[in-house]
Amino acid sequence: MNLRQLKIVEAVSRNFNLTAAAEVLHMSQPAASLQLRHLEEEFGFKFFERNNHGMELTEQGREFLDAIRPVLQSIERIEAKFKRRYHGRFAQ
Repeated sequence: MNLRQLKIVEAVSRNFNLTAAAEVLHMSQPAASLQLRHLEEEFGFKFFERNNHGMELTEQGREFLDAIRPVLQSIERIEAKFKRRYHGRFAQ
């Protein structure tokens, strides 16, 4: 499990579509699909089911998303704080 994979799960759940999620994350759809497949293999369950409206979280996928959301929110706050504070500077 890595941060990119967690972001893919969150983005697909928000966009209901793997292609749109990949675009938001600035990656190709095949790369996002591969990362999602690796994560599903690691955990042994499907995160999403395809339906007429796109992709919908499975029960296990919803539980997983609930568990990772606080982590992703913390990472977003850290990125925002330090990118804003040190943007354009190089550590010496």
